Amino acid sequence: MVPTDLKKNMKKLDDKTTTRLYSVKEFSEEFGMSEDTVRRNIKNGCYPEAIKEHGKWRIPYTFEEEK
Repeated sequence: MVPTDLKKNMKKLDDKTTTRLYSVKEFSEEFGMSEDTVRRNIKNGCYPEAIKEHGKWRIPYTFEEEK
């Protein structure tokens, strides 16, 4: 189950999958890497769907919801 405060950055794709936009900080904490590594990975094209929104990077991550 996804906490309510995180749902603001989520988009429902279908009944089972959801995409969430992570900030660099959130992504680094969620996936256990430093913020510098996340930024370097963006620069190197590891997250091709990353977008810059109001001067800050947002990284989309799609996952299947548990039922």
